[in-house]
Amino acid sequence: MTGTAPVRVRARVSAYALVVREGRMLLTRLSDASPVFAPGLWHLPGGGVDPGEQPVEALVRELREETGLEAAGVRLLDARSYGVRRDGVTWHLTALFYAVEPAEGAEAAEGPEGPECAEEAEAGVPVVAETGGSTDAVAWVPLPDLPDVPLSPPAADALRLLPSPTPGDGRPGRPPPPTPPPPPPAGGAPPPPPARTAPPPRGRRPRAAGSRPPPPPPPDGRGPARPRPPRTTPDGRDVRRAVPVPAPDGP
Repeated sequence: MTGTAPVRVRARVSAYALVVREGRMLLTRLSDASPVFAPGLWHLPGGGVDPGEQPVEALVRELREETGLEAAGVRLLDARSYGVRRDGVTWHLTALFYAVEPAEGAEAAEGPEGPECAEEAEAGVPVVAETGGSTDAVAWVPLPDLPDVPLSPPAADALRLLPSPTPGDGRPGRPPPPTPPPPPPAGGAPPPPPARTAPPPRGRRPRAAGSRPPPPPPPDGRGPARPRPPRTTPDGRDVRRAVPVPAPDGP
């Protein structure tokens, strides 16, 4: 009997940076050392959280290693889970998405391959700082080109977390939020609330023209009064007096 190789299951928590500047998104390309997602896909900067490390600390560290950039501000956007099977390992990945504002000097590099020299890193252009890691390239990709770029599942989901697009720029995004009502004028009374339409009166249904109205109910509420029988005979005598009274029996 031939046995099957045991399935290895591993859990991982990763923090990813969603960086958008001047109409471009910062992406990294996965190398052959990528443990979870396939090499060659364009991915979000970030990576796994080490034991005892805070997610934001891991995010800042990975951003520095994979792009050479520093984070000036971070804000949690969303969290999602992924199930991936690669190289005999089933990964259960929990991804934390952060909106990241890069530090001043992060200029946009031209081309999908990204910069690869130290001079550009010193000038604030993103460059892969680590060697032998899961990233082999980094670039600012124009937002209208993202639908045609091979993306990892987290990077594809990040498109739905982008701010609302400007009409005509051809990029994805979430629908704009509803416009809030205008604030009341300073020093004056607040605007009156919108008028409410009065509901239709409740009551009996209107009767058709020419129909007779029903008789009013009596005060005791027992329904319409019944007609009483006549109390006189056809010749005008009182019924109670017209009935003959039988004579009593004789002694």
